[in-house]
Amino acid sequence: MTERQTNGFSSIEVASPPVRKRGRYAIPGPHPETLTFLVDVTQSKLYENLDARRRNLIGIYYGSQATLEDLVQVAQVTSRKSVRQLIISGMEELWRNLPSDLQEKHPREKVIKFKKRFDHRAKERMSKSRTFYWQDHVRRDSISERLKSINEERSPSNEARRLMSAASKRMWQNPEYRSRITEATKRMWQNPEYRDRMSRIVQNRVVSPETRAKLKEILSEIYSAPEMRVKLDEAREMARTPESRDKMSKARKSLWQDPVLREIMIEAMREGWKRKKAAVKGQYMI
Repeated sequence: MTERQTNGFSSIEVASPPVRKRGRYAIPGPHPETLTFLVDVTQSKLYENLDARRRNLIGIYYGSQATLEDLVQVAQVTSRKSVRQLIISGMEELWRNLPSDLQEKHPREKVIKFKKRFDHRAKERMSKSRTFYWQDHVRRDSISERLKSINEERSPSNEARRLMSAASKRMWQNPEYRSRITEATKRMWQNPEYRDRMSRIVQNRVVSPETRAKLKEILSEIYSAPEMRVKLDEAREMARTPESRDKMSKARKSLWQDPVLREIMIEAMREGWKRKKAAVKGQYMI
């Protein structure tokens, strides 16, 4: 599972580095044992026997940066404690339905765990220390190579990827499931705290020139495929229809009516103009 979505079991990444501790605080995110457990659940299709609400909550919680507080509205409950109980009961039911050999492989006490968290002060300290730590290019290249080898070893096989992709596609072909997930995602983004946190994450993301070059190469390879060109042509044709234009126009207008999103977009435009002005000024400086 390498694709990132905000819903369902298809959102869970397996090739994650192990959670390590630094001082009193742990690096946040799902435990590797929990992720591999959910991969085996997906391959055995046991998640299909779980009710939709708990299945969706487990997929969103472990497959994204959503917190228990973010999922209160999605779960249609009144407290973080209720969300916690729903996720725990769902994970326990998934574990009980595993074959005995998989239960031995995934001990209950090691896989049924919540994500690691820390407070904002710890986050600031870790951010500063990471920035300083990663300024050493030799160290950064060494760790990058080591993580690549770890991810290659832990990545699911091609057959496992095929099975998980097929399961995800079957779920999304169900209009009721697709509608339910869409509404749940909209409710998450209606939460100002969640929206603000995700906005800060995107704005503060730093992409190195090497990563940009790799992404450009990967995207060039994807978009040069004949099947992708056909899909893009079809999408362009659909976007030119009056119905599509009207729909996009209404969507943009609704975005600008949200004061928080409007402020974010205005600030992004200001930053863009500042960068452009600085670039033009530097270009014409003698």
